[in-house]
Amino acid sequence: MVEQLHELERGHNVMPDREGRVVEFKRDVNELLTLAGQPLRYQRAAGGDEV
Repeated sequence: MVEQLHELERGHNVMPDREGRVVEFKRDVNELLTLAGQPLRYQRAAGGDEV
């Protein structure tokens, strides 16, 4: 049981890093599309936060 708790905690600690990398990836894709004269693939989030 304790082992499972530690495993869940490790997974929980990794998620914010993953989310940040996904946002950074989407920004990079949009930047490359802009340079190529193509429409953006990822739009801004509803709250106004950039993707």
